[in-house]
Amino acid sequence: MPAADHANSRDVNPRDVDRMVRSGFAHARVTQIEPLEGGFRNTNLKLHLDGAASPVVLRIYRHDPSLCRKELDVQALVGREVPVARVLHAEPDGLDDLP
Repeated sequence: MPAADHANSRDVNPRDVDRMVRSGFAHARVTQIEPLEGGFRNTNLKLHLDGAASPVVLRIYRHDPSLCRKELDVQALVGREVPVARVLHAEPDGLDDLP
């Protein structure tokens, strides 16, 4: 698995990424991590999972974890009228010691 060494990855540990993925997808295994550019406060990673037809995006809320809940609420509200990204799993309160 390539190391996430891009500035936007903010030194994400691949083992932490694996823990985050397994919280929502118990049997998934991360095969590749690609940092996505453009985030100002959050870390966005494109993940390839074994057996998955398409990659997924992992967003890590580093600045203000409450923004995760807010973003979920906004997506639910506006998603009835406009297309929004489908959220496969969220941990608005973080995961143990991870944001």
